[in-house]
Amino acid sequence: MSKRHLINLSLPCFSVAAHLALAMVLIAATPIAAMAIDCSTWSPAQGEQRDQAFAAAVDELLSSERAQQWTTLNTALIKDCLLASRGRIQIEWDGLCAKGMQTPMEALDTKLYDYARGCVRA
Repeated sequence: MSKRHLINLSLPCFSVAAHLALAMVLIAATPIAAMAIDCSTWSPAQGEQRDQAFAAAVDELLSSERAQQWTTLNTALIKDCLLASRGRIQIEWDGLCAKGMQTPMEALDTKLYDYARGCVRA
């Protein structure tokens, strides 16, 4: 039986809390967009490769669904802000990757997103 049929059959039977729980399960099952960068890409990169990986991660973030909330803002200004913060971001990425297997795959993307939100507020 498909998820749609389960939802249609269960609507009259479940409480609001059950509906919320079901919605959370369905959202959790939704595929997550590909990561722009992770430690397996970042750690071995050197020099120009790091600059290219960083620029690609910034471009990926700014064209992602996560950044769609900033559509009224000039993304070129956000990109300039992120590029100006590159040194700090890269130091934080190195620190995250130094933790090895304890580092979640999305940690670098999350850190970049946090900086981007700071750029939006600036």
